[in-house]
Amino acid sequence: MTAEELLSKLSDHQDDYEFFYRGKSGAICIFDKKIVAGYDGSEITFSSLSELMAEPFIDGKTLTECAGEIEFYG
Repeated sequence: MTAEELLSKLSDHQDDYEFFYRGKSGAICIFDKKIVAGYDGSEITFSSLSELMAEPFIDGKTLTECAGEIEFYG
């Protein structure tokens, strides 16, 4: 999936998205006014999807950089 496709998926509606990246699990939980993202035991809160896509929280990489390798499940 491209970064644009990932952003579109996350923009679609409020939900919880669980994923794997290089054998480690993570989650993105979208609420009314905040987004909580966790990966490999760490958690960060964001106020927008653009912040989420730009912050390097996955092994020092951004969601934009990792989009092609992220596998969603559940």
